[in-house]
Amino acid sequence: MRTFILVVWLSFISLCFADEVDDEIRQLSVITEQFPPLNYEQNGQLTGSSSEILKLMYQQLKIEMPEIEVLPWTRAYKLAQSSDAVLLYTLSRTVAREDMFQWVGHTHSSRTIVVTYAGSGVTSFDPTVDELDRIVAVRSDASFYALDEHQYPEDKIDLVDSIVDQYRMLLEQRVKLASVSEASFLKILETEAYKDFKYETLFVLKQNQGYFGFSKSVDKRVIERMQNALDSIHQEHLVILQKYGLSY
Repeated sequence: MRTFILVVWLSFISLCFADEVDDEIRQLSVITEQFPPLNYEQNGQLTGSSSEILKLMYQQLKIEMPEIEVLPWTRAYKLAQSSDAVLLYTLSRTVAREDMFQWVGHTHSSRTIVVTYAGSGVTSFDPTVDELDRIVAVRSDASFYALDEHQYPEDKIDLVDSIVDQYRMLLEQRVKLASVSEASFLKILETEAYKDFKYETLFVLKQNQGYFGFSKSVDKRVIERMQNALDSIHQEHLVILQKYGLSY
């Protein structure tokens, strides 16, 4: 009889803890940026591989999908480092970022590459040797951190606030070199504005993996529960990546 009572009591405690964690998940501020094909708005709807994966995670948790705010990258990145409970996606997990966030993933694999426009006159590039040319990267983005890991001189890096600004500089030939996420870059080239843009890949800076990033203040039980939800939808996850032409 005592054993039965103990089992019932432990089950009750477990349910209470689960409800508490679920409430914390509901209170998360979920933010993202325009970064196709991972997360972006299309016809007024938020879509992308990571957005679809996150939706399935919430369904697995039986928690209503929250309103997701789409913000400029630099603002979203700063908010995710505040004391608030924030989920920011999609983040490349880098050495420089490791202790800035808590991580759930991975969501996909990609590469950070250096590209130039066709006819630029640049035929090769090695960040450890070629330090004369200016290169454009996005502030606080993997495109910058990849250069930093190669110890490329910061005074040779033109930092912008979004991939839109970055691609515009390259398209308008205001800079010969750009450090870009290959997956996003290829998606942008499918759009009407860039469909005729010719480019050359000069160097692979880094192999990346994407993650959901959580602010440090988020309860570790939330991280564990979200990771379990992601792990439980692995097959659906792979189907979504295939749909968007991404790899795991």
